[in-house]
Amino acid sequence: MNNDTIFENAIILSDFDGTFAYKAPDRDVAPQEDNLRAVEYFKTLGGHFTLSTGRLPALLPKIMPYYREVVNAPMIMGNGSLLFDPETGEIMEKHTIPRERAEELLDDVLTRFTPRKWYFYGSHGGMCNPPTDGDRELPYRFKMNFLFGSPQDAVAFRDYVRERHGARFNAFRSIPTCCEIVDRSALKSALVSRVKEILSRSEGKKASDYRVYVAGDFENDLNIIECADVSFCPSDALDEVKEAADHVLCSCSEGILFPMLEYIEENERMHNNG
Repeated sequence: MNNDTIFENAIILSDFDGTFAYKAPDRDVAPQEDNLRAVEYFKTLGGHFTLSTGRLPALLPKIMPYYREVVNAPMIMGNGSLLFDPETGEIMEKHTIPRERAEELLDDVLTRFTPRKWYFYGSHGGMCNPPTDGDRELPYRFKMNFLFGSPQDAVAFRDYVRERHGARFNAFRSIPTCCEIVDRSALKSALVSRVKEILSRSEGKKASDYRVYVAGDFENDLNIIECADVSFCPSDALDEVKEAADHVLCSCSEGILFPMLEYIEENERMHNNG
């Protein structure tokens, strides 16, 4: 291996909102410019970059219309609900909530909690906000979102779902006042091995040849941060995430990808020389 391919066994999986993209409310939701430049540099030296996000494919053309030019590996989306092929636009794997199970959960939680609003992403991949009676007849849901007036209310809702329905659902906050519900089988971390397998088949390697570098900022990133070879977060991440990550870097508005690459290059050289 030489310097031209130093990153050929490295995979970066980055959260989108608040990590790869700006977090400031006065900016459009868009990737931070230095992050885009860092990705291109990383890829020219053999690296594999993709997103691990709560976003669904239907929103990609709006938030990053050029996403196919940025990522070069399968995308983990819907907080682990699906694995998406950016080249073909196909869903490679999905873990969804059946309609009946979703409605059973709603019958319980909506009698105990009063969210400001709730909505879901249906089997067509689009947002049902607010859900109509017809929407609620769709065969499955990728995820359900519940927005509250305070972080404390969102935490209470999350904790209730985990305690009473944790055998069938995963519950976590994606922003301070929003709790998201996905199927129990839907985990960002569970799809990491699939990304490695797909890359290994296309490149004639073993899945174990790759090292995974993860970046995230909130509760929905914790399980994938904990499974990474090396993990990172911005300085404005949730305190719990900063405790879990191996490295806390600059604010997401300053661009964390170039600082990440310093650690990644050092780690890759250590493995390549070892």
